[in-house]
Amino acid sequence: MPIRIRALIFTLILAGAVSPALANVPQSNSTDMLMRGAKQWIAKERPDLAENMLKKLILIDPSSEEALYMLGNIELRKGKPDEALNYLRSLEQVAPNSARTRELDLSYRLATS
Repeated sequence: MPIRIRALIFTLILAGAVSPALANVPQSNSTDMLMRGAKQWIAKERPDLAENMLKKLILIDPSSEEALYMLGNIELRKGKPDEALNYLRSLEQVAPNSARTRELDLSYRLATS
């Protein structure tokens, strides 16, 4: 697929105009693109845009450990511990013994104590 078409499809996915399934983009490519984009927005101090991308990623792959972790941290930074707790609980279901789960749990405890 030419690069311009991929860029157009990616833009449409991010805008919510087309779902990855309808765009005939393999799921792993979609999630990889969304994760890369979210990390770029975090690096540019735009957690609001990263959050949008991560929420789209979760719709595609609800068991994304990295996305759940990042969303939980974004909510903590926004001062929304109840929302962060929801992501922590989801992460505990997906990856109960992972380092990301322990890190988010610790961040949550520090933020709420």
